[in-house]
Amino acid sequence: MSPQPLRFGPPGQQLFGLWHVPSGQALGRTAVLCPPFGQEALRSHRLYRLLAERLVRNGWHVLRFDLQGSGDADGDGSDVTLSAWVGDMAAASRQAAALAPPGQWQAWFGLRLGASLAVLAAAQPGVSPPQRLVLLDPVFDGTTYLAQLAAAHVAHHKPVHAHPGPPPAPVAATALEQALGFAVPPALRTDLLALSPRTWPQPAVAQLAVLRCQGHTLASPAWPDGPGCRQQLLPVTVEWAADEALGSSVVPAPLLQALLQTLEGPP
Repeated sequence: MSPQPLRFGPPGQQLFGLWHVPSGQALGRTAVLCPPFGQEALRSHRLYRLLAERLVRNGWHVLRFDLQGSGDADGDGSDVTLSAWVGDMAAASRQAAALAPPGQWQAWFGLRLGASLAVLAAAQPGVSPPQRLVLLDPVFDGTTYLAQLAAAHVAHHKPVHAHPGPPPAPVAATALEQALGFAVPPALRTDLLALSPRTWPQPAVAQLAVLRCQGHTLASPAWPDGPGCRQQLLPVTVEWAADEALGSSVVPAPLLQALLQTLEGPP
């Protein structure tokens, strides 16, 4: 079945979502997929769509949505904040619970900054955390993340002709205003600079999985491994903010399979 488009949230701050309903027997599970920021959202769009379609085929209800200031959600991206996006993730979870049959078991998935928003939303007072939280290449160090975006932005704007003149100057993470065509407003930049592995809360979820592609080995919170928390390095390499083929999507088959296995494991 085609996903059902919907808008939810307060006037002027409404989010746009796609609600996927299984055509066959429902499994009693709902997935909420939190998108990342900017170019990484474009690069992962097809991954999110295919992940939703596979889950729906297997009996899941799934909600995909756009954050404030992105996609078809309200706002133009000039005044977004991290806390507003955390609120978007919480609102999407509530919307999914309202749309799904009563008593659904819920899982959240997020990539890069989307993973970070999911962790922060799960720790918010008054938010019902999911039973399972799956994070892919999460951003835990905001300064390093902004530096990576700045480096990718500068690399993309390097002259390519034989005699181009001087190369573009490096951009400091603390001064980044644009990242590959997406605005980084001051409030969002300040929020990201405050993110540190030392300050992350332990998510209050029964099952936590942190997956990383090759090359994504940034500092992580000191979350103990155990029955409720596992970390896995995947045999794939993806540059989510690559300056090559901007706007293209990437879906390595081993990555999609690993995500499905992690999300669909026994409760």
